[in-house]
Amino acid sequence: MIEKIKGVSNFGIFKKIESNPTYSDFNKLNLFYGLNGSGKSTISHLFSLIESNESISRFPDSKWSFEKGGKIYSESDKFENDFNIKVFNADFIERNINWNDTIKGILVVSNDKNEEILKLKDKKKEESKISSSITQNELILNGEKKGNKGLIRNNSNFLSESAKNIKQKFQLIEVEDKHLSNYNKTKIESSLNKNRDNIRKASLTNKEIEKLAQTIKPQDKDRIETPDFSVLSQIPSGYKQIISLLNLKITSEVIDGLKNDFKKSDWVKLGLELHKAEENCAFCGNNISKQRLSILNNHFSDSFKNLQEQLSKAITWIDELKITELPAYKALYKEYQSEYEEIKKNIDFENEKLIKALDKWKEILKTKVSNPFEIPKTSVLNFDETDLIKFYKKATEIIKSHNKKYLSASTIIQEAKNNLEIEYIKDEIKRYDFYKQKNIELLTIQKNKELQLELEKIKIDIKQLNSLISTEALGATKFNNDLCKFLGRKDIALDPQEKGGYKLQRNGNPNTNGNQLSEGEKTAIAFVYFINKILEQDNKIKDTTIIVDDPISSFDSNNLFSSYSYLKLNCNEAKQLFILTHNFNYYRLVRDWFETKNKNQNKKHRKDPTKPETICNIYSIESNFDTNQMRFSYIKDADPTLLEYTSEYHYLFKKLITYSNDTHLDLDKAYLSANASRKILETFLKFKHPKRLGDFRQLLQKGIQKTSFKDKEEYIYRFINKYSHAQDFDNDSSDNKLDEGSNVIKDILDLIKEIDEIHYKEMIEVCEN
Repeated sequence: MIEKIKGVSNFGIFKKIESNPTYSDFNKLNLFYGLNGSGKSTISHLFSLIESNESISRFPDSKWSFEKGGKIYSESDKFENDFNIKVFNADFIERNINWNDTIKGILVVSNDKNEEILKLKDKKKEESKISSSITQNELILNGEKKGNKGLIRNNSNFLSESAKNIKQKFQLIEVEDKHLSNYNKTKIESSLNKNRDNIRKASLTNKEIEKLAQTIKPQDKDRIETPDFSVLSQIPSGYKQIISLLNLKITSEVIDGLKNDFKKSDWVKLGLELHKAEENCAFCGNNISKQRLSILNNHFSDSFKNLQEQLSKAITWIDELKITELPAYKALYKEYQSEYEEIKKNIDFENEKLIKALDKWKEILKTKVSNPFEIPKTSVLNFDETDLIKFYKKATEIIKSHNKKYLSASTIIQEAKNNLEIEYIKDEIKRYDFYKQKNIELLTIQKNKELQLELEKIKIDIKQLNSLISTEALGATKFNNDLCKFLGRKDIALDPQEKGGYKLQRNGNPNTNGNQLSEGEKTAIAFVYFINKILEQDNKIKDTTIIVDDPISSFDSNNLFSSYSYLKLNCNEAKQLFILTHNFNYYRLVRDWFETKNKNQNKKHRKDPTKPETICNIYSIESNFDTNQMRFSYIKDADPTLLEYTSEYHYLFKKLITYSNDTHLDLDKAYLSANASRKILETFLKFKHPKRLGDFRQLLQKGIQKTSFKDKEEYIYRFINKYSHAQDFDNDSSDNKLDEGSNVIKDILDLIKEIDEIHYKEMIEVCEN
């Protein structure tokens, strides 16, 4: 059942129903009473939108929703086929009946088509089953208003939330990229589809992700020269050569005095070079004998000279052994700095060891130079350059990466951005298995498309079977029988046409048109047609929610009891029934019917508390004014005035008392109070003066002439006639009847009091109680 209309805004006179939850949930049977203009037709229009499953409304900016089976539906939803709602209102009449031409046909099932009827039932079962499957899939996809949001919304929410998270991460990096700084749902969805394989790979380490983040940051750096560490490869051979030189012994005639005195030996060696062209010693002045020269030359032989020269070269090699200095880590892009700094520390550490080794080698070589005839006793430790070379190679690779980025920064940065985006997406995927959920969504959508195609085929089969077993002629026969019972005569009937539909005839006249029908007859025809249309193609009343908006004409109450009886006879077993009326007498008939049903239901409830206590609810549609003096309507539970009074006279009398207390009547209240005043005076004076039944003006003259209000006859009549008849409106700006409206109503009540004080006092007492 439909439990409630709620969440309505800007729907005609119903500005905001949700702010006035002053009525109980709907029941199986529901009766609404409201004066003309209160909003009954607007409510029936809302039900028509549900019936037609369309969002096109007379109020395009409106929002509305209703609750059915604990689920909320709104103007943007598509409703299930099993809603089966039928609405009788002006819209229904306009869609189906052309009073001057044809009336749409009513298809009634023939009883002699048993085989086709059975096939039709089977097809309808299939239709219902498939529709149910589609509905279940729609629930999976779209969820419900309460609780589960559905796959589509969940997947969409994941994309939106993830895009927001990723955008925030890139904002923290301060990346200069419109794609990333304005990251959104569309972009992450595109990346999920494009990079599916990469996203499914194992995630990078935190350190690697941090490196990517550093890569994409804007940085101002220069190109760096790669270090030349090729000299390190000479160390093994240099070491061997040094060992060889240190272990070399000179074969010559050694002068013992010079052998062990390094200083003297160097002094003599230098002097020998200086005295090659001299015969006398520069020191003592004596002649240098040839024998002495020969002895000294033998001591400082060629092998001695050669060794000294090689030792000198070895020392020079050590002095010149230099490696390109490495730059500080801050010279590199940030993403390389951390790793590079660690490697540089290792290189510096190894270089310190190398320098110490070289210094030691140099020291021993100098010792050998001083005493080339002896092998140094100090051992020469080797240096393993393997680790140092390995570290230099790593540093070189990092510098090359830095230079590569420098030379093609845009390409490198873009690649890092893409990779970082993928890593961030991986983090989001961990909390929600998007690919699985999206796959289920797509499969469910595809399944529903297939089911829809299957459903369309079944609907075609059902339509074909209906055409075989249904006939408009039988529909006309049943309609004519029902209308005859309704009106109590056979003069109006439907005649089936060859082109389809019916022609309306009075007394068999094929040229009958709408001008020949009274408003009461039109309403009767439309209402009987509506009930027969519900039963079309074997539809059941018990399976249908029925909404009836004023099935009695405002201009012809002759068919009041016929309309009520026909409604009760045909709609008593409806799945759910809504009746809306402005006619108090019609309202009273339905109210009494409902109250009887509630009493019977209450007895059932007392015997079995699991059964509902009532099955019928009664409501009123009321109007009021907001702070801007804009009129709005709302639904409320009927108050005792409607539930207990037995006549419209009681109800309107109480309304007049309310209006008389207003200090000012606006135009809307003027309409309502003028109509109520006319009905009250007319009813009261007709009872007092039964001979004056035809003319309200004459009736007022008769009733007022012997009272103290006789001078106000025109004043009272003018107010009532002006605001109860639209054709009397004029542009007379001097007309102050609106401003004096509440005074007029007080005068009318006082007039009744003066004519019949006992009646007046009892009415006041009844209304106040």
